[in-house]
Amino acid sequence: MKILEFDFNKDLGFAWIIVSGKNGSGLEVLFTIQCCLKEKDGKIELKINTNDCGDDWGCCGEANEKAFEYFGKDLCMTALFNEAKLNGIEAV
Repeated sequence: MKILEFDFNKDLGFAWIIVSGKNGSGLEVLFTIQCCLKEKDGKIELKINTNDCGDDWGCCGEANEKAFEYFGKDLCMTALFNEAKLNGIEAV
């Protein structure tokens, strides 16, 4: 897995990475891995609740499905949490 980009949108409440892999023909394939930022009292915080970040349900679950199939959920989420930490978002 090669991480190409990390970003987040506090207004929408999401953090994500774009990663690449290779398909069966050796061509580069891009995947998005995303999760929800933590909400407290109706406000989005720059934190990710690693135990419940919506990674496998709703719109995040749909976005993550192909990456989870390709890389496995644990590797995907570890990569996202590590990039978030490097970019000032707490993973709690």
